[in-house]
Amino acid sequence: MLGRLYIFFVYSIKNLISNFFGYKLSYIVETKDWAVFQDGLMLVNNLNSQKLIKARLSRHPYFLFNQIIHFGSPNTLFNSRGHHLLHHSNKNILTWFHFEKDDSRVSRLKDALNFLDMIHTTCMTTKQRLLEIGVPEQKIVVIPLGVDLNKFHPVSEKEKVELRNKYGIPSKAFVVGSFQKDGVGWNGGFEPKWVKGPDVFVNVLHQIQTLNPFVLLTGPARGYVMRKLSQFGIPFLYKYVNHFSQMPEMYHVLDVYLIGSRAEGGPKAFLEALASGVPVVSTRVGMVHDFEDKDCGCVATSIDDINSLADGLEILLHQEVRDRYIKDGLTFVRLFDSHKITKQYFFEIYQKI
Repeated sequence: MLGRLYIFFVYSIKNLISNFFGYKLSYIVETKDWAVFQDGLMLVNNLNSQKLIKARLSRHPYFLFNQIIHFGSPNTLFNSRGHHLLHHSNKNILTWFHFEKDDSRVSRLKDALNFLDMIHTTCMTTKQRLLEIGVPEQKIVVIPLGVDLNKFHPVSEKEKVELRNKYGIPSKAFVVGSFQKDGVGWNGGFEPKWVKGPDVFVNVLHQIQTLNPFVLLTGPARGYVMRKLSQFGIPFLYKYVNHFSQMPEMYHVLDVYLIGSRAEGGPKAFLEALASGVPVVSTRVGMVHDFEDKDCGCVATSIDDINSLADGLEILLHQEVRDRYIKDGLTFVRLFDSHKITKQYFFEIYQKI
């Protein structure tokens, strides 16, 4: 409680000061949501470095005036009473990545429609759902996620082997990665978050167990996945990453990245893996669905289709096949360079409002 009060106080002062120092955009991030924070940080840094608009991050939206307030996720907009009520001089944007089954946030979103000037999403599936619940089309803009190609890039085979040695991963193993949060809450994560498909993930690996996969996990709340992998006797390493700068190394030890989600806005790992020279096997969710017909370095299958996901992993067991997917993925992912995506944000959202 004291920590929350401290954060509120500190950012209240920062917000007040920002009104007098020419800031035109405050991007609101969650205190614990690593992905939303990193998305906002990358966007703000690019906007400032390209001199498009003076932007900053904040942890809450109060005491802001005459600014664009971009809520990086529904959690940053909604509160116990519904949604934040702010000064009328601001313009308000919400990023909404995906809907969950029987999503309880829908009624809150409907109540906030008059308050919001624009709703941003990253994929066509979410846009369609927004239209279905009554969001006017002119308020919706689709801009995909971006990836920092300076941070996420391939490494040589020698570097890959050295990193595997560093983490105690067998150099010849077929290494499958998953770097998401798929448990409820921020503790052990033994209660699965079904929308992220942790059950799909472990069942796919169980199905290809004769291929001797080795699993690399990071991200918070992975207890359910680790418990199931242990039950199945599938070797894995859980390496909690304390800072985003450590993430590229995680991708560099992989042969393939596996996504079993039932709904996503991206996911971010789809682009990070491809940029790192790692093919992806995924359910048809989010941006994967939007671009699956392209040569994008990804094997896409129906949601909950464990057999097809397992087949995709088996196909990529062969190095010559992986090499082809890696080449396609590296070409495709250049479309999503974070500097290009930042310009889309500016011209299609911020400049318009």
